[in-house]
Amino acid sequence: MVNVDKFVGKEYYENSDLQEIYGKDYYKKSYEIFKKWNVKAEFIRKILSPKKLLDIGCAEGWLVSELVKLNVDAYGIDGSIYALSKVEPSLKDRFQQVNLNLDKLPFEDQTFDSISCLHTIEHIHLVEHFMKELFRVTKDSGRIWILTPSYEYVDMRTLGRSITDVNVKTPKEWESLFFDYGFIVKKQRHYGFINLKGRLAPLRLYKLPEPLQTWAKYAIQWYLDNVRQRKKKLTKEASFVLIKPELHSDVKVET
Repeated sequence: MVNVDKFVGKEYYENSDLQEIYGKDYYKKSYEIFKKWNVKAEFIRKILSPKKLLDIGCAEGWLVSELVKLNVDAYGIDGSIYALSKVEPSLKDRFQQVNLNLDKLPFEDQTFDSISCLHTIEHIHLVEHFMKELFRVTKDSGRIWILTPSYEYVDMRTLGRSITDVNVKTPKEWESLFFDYGFIVKKQRHYGFINLKGRLAPLRLYKLPEPLQTWAKYAIQWYLDNVRQRKKKLTKEASFVLIKPELHSDVKVET
């Protein structure tokens, strides 16, 4: 059991803090809910067209594993030693442990044409350091998909803060921050996470031809975001694709 009081008010987490917070109990509680990682991988391939991808906050490596099956040269980083100990043995060379608050990402400049950062940025205290590193390792014209909890109003942010979700913002605040660090920012619906062959299988929507399947997923996601969340007071998700400008000689990023 994690002693919550020990971490409240910390400016950032040291490596030892990460290991205590993001251990077995955290991953058992948080990551066994959604197991269709192949659905996520297919959607990422659709919106990013990745050749070489970095999954930031990769946890036990499920997404990287599925992307490799799709012939994507995928790699993962995470702060949790426990999570990384669970990655598929044949893929261990594709993963590294990193404290995103403090560490320089262990890659050369402009290494990746695509990056996924799904429900990770809200766990980072020192997001300024992280954004600079993100910009550095992304290739010109590279794309980054960021998914994070959405709090529509400033006053709502305190409702979402915890010892894990330490950096919560409104969508406008995130968008402004991404722009300040040199990225072109576009909104991105995450409807592709809808699995038509899962709970929705009885509706036989998976038998529809494309693009009707895409429209069905889009409509379902709209319902989840605009009706179900309001009824049950659930948190929405803010979804952005960041694009690193091809000609960025005038963009100054402090190091």
